[in-house]
Amino acid sequence: HSQSLNLDFFVLFSSVAGILGSPGQGNYAAANRIMTAIAQYRRAQNLPALVIHWGPWAEGGMATKLTNQALDFIQPQQGLDILEKLLGTQDEISVFKANWSTLTKQFSELTKTYYFQGVIPQETKPQDHVSVFSQLRALTAEERADYLLDYLRCAIAQILKLDREKIHPHDSLLDLGMDSLMVMEAIANLKQDLQLMLYPREIYERPRLDVLTAYLAAEFTKAHDPHTVTPQETIAPQNLTVKTKPQWQKPKQKNPNPIAFILSSPRSGSTLLRVMLAGHPALYSPPELHLLPFETMGDRQKELGLSHLGEGLQRALMDLEKLSATESQKKVDQWVTENKSIADIYAYLQQQTGERLLIDKSPSYGSDRHILNHSEILFDKAKYIHLIRHPYAVIESFARLRMDKLLGAEQQNPYALAESIWTESNQNIVELGNRVNANQYLQVIYEDLVRDPRAVLTQICAFLEVEFAEALLDPYGGDRLTDGLHAQSMGVGDPNFLQHQGIDPSLAEKWRSIELLHRLQGPTINLAHRFRYELPQDDKIIQIQPADQSMGERFIQVRGLETCLCEWGDRQKPLILLLHGILEQGASWQLIAPQLAAQGYWVVAPDLRGHGKSAHAQSYSMLDFLADVDDLSKQLTTQPFILVGHSMGSVIGAMYTGIRRENVSHLMLVETIVPNDIDDAETSNHLTTHLDYLAKPPQHPIFPSIEVAARRLRQATPQLSQGLSESLTTRSTIPVANGVQWRWDPFLRTRAGIEFNGISRRRYLALLKNIQAPITLIYGDQSEFNRPADLEVIEGTLPQAQRLTISGGHNLHFENPQAIAQIICQQLPINTPGTQ
Repeated sequence: HSQSLNLDFFVLFSSVAGILGSPGQGNYAAANRIMTAIAQYRRAQNLPALVIHWGPWAEGGMATKLTNQALDFIQPQQGLDILEKLLGTQDEISVFKANWSTLTKQFSELTKTYYFQGVIPQETKPQDHVSVFSQLRALTAEERADYLLDYLRCAIAQILKLDREKIHPHDSLLDLGMDSLMVMEAIANLKQDLQLMLYPREIYERPRLDVLTAYLAAEFTKAHDPHTVTPQETIAPQNLTVKTKPQWQKPKQKNPNPIAFILSSPRSGSTLLRVMLAGHPALYSPPELHLLPFETMGDRQKELGLSHLGEGLQRALMDLEKLSATESQKKVDQWVTENKSIADIYAYLQQQTGERLLIDKSPSYGSDRHILNHSEILFDKAKYIHLIRHPYAVIESFARLRMDKLLGAEQQNPYALAESIWTESNQNIVELGNRVNANQYLQVIYEDLVRDPRAVLTQICAFLEVEFAEALLDPYGGDRLTDGLHAQSMGVGDPNFLQHQGIDPSLAEKWRSIELLHRLQGPTINLAHRFRYELPQDDKIIQIQPADQSMGERFIQVRGLETCLCEWGDRQKPLILLLHGILEQGASWQLIAPQLAAQGYWVVAPDLRGHGKSAHAQSYSMLDFLADVDDLSKQLTTQPFILVGHSMGSVIGAMYTGIRRENVSHLMLVETIVPNDIDDAETSNHLTTHLDYLAKPPQHPIFPSIEVAARRLRQATPQLSQGLSESLTTRSTIPVANGVQWRWDPFLRTRAGIEFNGISRRRYLALLKNIQAPITLIYGDQSEFNRPADLEVIEGTLPQAQRLTISGGHNLHFENPQAIAQIICQQLPINTPGTQ
């Protein structure tokens, strides 16, 4: 309507919020900028228009919400005088009284604009300062909390455009007005200043400033202060992938269409490879689909829920069918409602890609052999690209990005968790490669990929049966589906991918500059050697050859009982006898025994009576076990031998060495224990319990499959990897109706005969004093199996023994086998293979 009026003046009163912004009131700031647009529109039509962005007037108004030490009030008469001078001009003008020193601290971005650089006095511009990270590193862990509190108050004041003095330790950031965009801004600043990857939920879970400060101080110390990290805690992968079913439903017919999977551990460069392949016109390589771990879309929804892990499928649908984010979500929701099978979803995606080969990349697939088996059930012509990266680089990246937080594993050691995931994932994928045809499996080394991408990608193209394309070498060119579902969303995949501008060959050597806070475990070292990786931090400790000695089994008669022996190495070599603990088996030593055999020893680990594959007996007293070892040793050798025992096996070994002193050349006791004396007052109760057991022995449960029994074994011993637990379970179970059952004697579970063994604590300690062979005691620094009083008794009884403490708990032969093998090899003369 005003366009038709013949006006001399058209004045719009706006707020300085339209120029500076208004923390927590983005709508108010945007509304004021609309006035600028109106004025520009009028002037384009040669109509008068003046817009004034006023600072706060003393009489109040909305602009007073910006009032703090940065802006002073404009007195009413002063404002009217300024308005009189401005009338008649056709422009956009800001009028405010500034405290420049405070304003530039709260609105530091102003110093980067052309206009304000000409206005702000030079002496008030912020000066360079020592980095926050350097200052924090120089402080003690206790001092960091105070420093961080002050840092956070300043950082939050700048984001919210508030006076720092008005922000108190007990304030909630959300109550102060921080919205989701401000939280992301805070995370970006913290990531840069603290060199610490943070996730939004960590802020939302700790909105109070003092609580967040304490948390960040602890996380900074954990990430950057090696003296506070507990390094060698072996942890089986958890929460990396979904729970799987015992059996997959087999389709009536396998999908005959070709498909390719990129398999790897997390942080191995799979996003880079996926994006490279996305540039090939004959390939379709979307972000993580997260389909293979599930039977149906209903299963997928239950597990992924509202997490971002489901966004890759949506992003693919948006691209293939030109859908919006909302439309793609509706399509996925419909599939969930119909509970579409994952086989159908794969077939649908392949139909949409036309002649292009579908590439499915999800690092979680490799963490579970059951998931990998699903691909062979669904597809007839699947191909697998196994992407491998140096364990040093993967572990460091995993810990630096704090992926343990992302996986919900906050209580676990991130370095040990990362190593466990690297080993488990790569071992699972290698085993898959061994099962399929040679033309279905290709190993790709990440370091080779970034060092010579043309050569490696040419090899991949030949494997996938497509021509090489130059676009593969430019992963940052064109649309490669690296964005998120929405304009403000992060891309699906590696959060650091878009920080690079091209393929960086220096990443091939990054592992050389990494110093981990712990030594790698034996299985990791062996697998890394298999991939021909150098391990300077671990190989320089002691050169233990890769464990390529396979385990053999044979049965012999020991005191009338059929006893199974697990063996490694040449029987003509010096003997090392390994004794396992209660309810275990000789194969429990398989992470250690091959490495000893590789050093020139014959290693024998019997299944003690009632255990493993050995026969059950009528009696299981300590004297029975001792007599079995005595008989067995006579059958094996006439020469002194090395004896290593764990837990109950260490008690048997110590007793034997105290009696047959000339037969043992060196005794090593791993997490040894001291037999308890039964309190006289409790004798009747104990005997009653054991007599009841003898009258009606306990029965083993029935498990529906080996996999379920193996999971039960991992619950009892969490340090076991999935592969090793299934290997041990296969060996120690027997098939029964409706499943499998433990093979070992269920009576062993009662400990009845072992406790009432006729050898008192006093007599046992007296036997220890008779030992003449060198003794090495090995304990785990996290073990709670022995009471401090028991440890003192052993030390007092064996003052001549060498005592070593390594990282781990009671089950050190599973938790830290490499350290055990190194200790044994360092204590003993090395026997060159092929010599006696």
